[in-house]
Amino acid sequence: PPKPREVPETVVQLRERAEALDVAESAPQPPVLGRHLIERGLQPGKAFGPILDAAFDAQLEGTFTDEPGAMQWLDEYL
Repeated sequence: PPKPREVPETVVQLRERAEALDVAESAPQPPVLGRHLIERGLQPGKAFGPILDAAFDAQLEGTFTDEPGAMQWLDEYL
């Protein structure tokens, strides 16, 4: 469908609210990275994706909140 000529007011409000909350700058950063998997003896490859996704999901669910907790989670997960 063609795009509307004007941005809907709800989208404008959402953008303004996101800017006010500084959402782009405060988004959670994943503490488990590929280098952590390599440090644990894994070879880079397709298997990294599901592990990193699981770690990020665990972080968002509040399973851990810092890097030491993330590394403990990772060791248990592996």
